[in-house]
Amino acid sequence: MRILVLEDSLAVARLVESGLKAEGFTVTLATTLAQAHDLLAESEFDGMVLDRWVPDGDGLSLVSHLRALGDETPIIMLTTMDKDDQRIEGLRTGADDYLGKPFTMEELALRLNKLLGRRARTSWRPVRSRSIPRVIAPGSTARK
Repeated sequence: MRILVLEDSLAVARLVESGLKAEGFTVTLATTLAQAHDLLAESEFDGMVLDRWVPDGDGLSLVSHLRALGDETPIIMLTTMDKDDQRIEGLRTGADDYLGKPFTMEELALRLNKLLGRRARTSWRPVRSRSIPRVIAPGSTARK
């Protein structure tokens, strides 16, 4: 199964990549919303693990746009923004799960496997379109 990971910290990205690969996933990394957008325009993914704050915006804006397009790809938010109101906002925006940092790879892998297993029992298809509008403004400098 193909997983897109959006994470601006290279150390965390490599940890997630290594852990998910050990679980049998094929992992593609993006460090910005722009990179994630480009990857989504080129490929389909079975699931996504997205950080909230990356250099060019908020990962929730990507969730919102994908859901507006009808894309039901399972998404887990993985972020330091894990206060109650932030988790609720993420889930209301369309994330399927929300995991705060610090985290364990075992928990992330279990949550992802549960989501993907549940989706395998239903009929869903990711939306793949080269016309997905960019969800960031060029030159945007969002900060954590």
